[in-house]
Amino acid sequence: ERVTYSTALDRYNYFAIFYVKNLIRNPIGFVTHVKMTNEDRIRLKRNTGALLYLVIEDSAAYDANMLPGDLIIEFNDKTVKDGEHLLSLMDEVYPLYATKPLVRKTRVKVLRDGEILNFVLDLKDL
Repeated sequence: ERVTYSTALDRYNYFAIFYVKNLIRNPIGFVTHVKMTNEDRIRLKRNTGALLYLVIEDSAAYDANMLPGDLIIEFNDKTVKDGEHLLSLMDEVYPLYATKPLVRKTRVKVLRDGEILNFVLDLKDL
């Protein structure tokens, strides 16, 4: 008897992040999706914010106990619209090629499991 299996495959929906030690610098320490999916919006009951995808060890976000799945809703007292907006806000604090942050303490407000949490990230020189 022959058994056939079928699977649904979305060939165009991939997300990959590659870090090479000492080549990629991320002093704040988190990576977000650029756009939230409709499923994320329904689950979180929000249209705005940036969903944390990854927290990098030994970073300011890691030390502050931020977790993947946290929704960043404010960054330095500014409402976060989406992941791209968050990147521009992050650039105001720690420009891409800088070796020192422009601001040492950064306030981040997140939504985790329906609860709003406040974090202070202590940014260090690279």
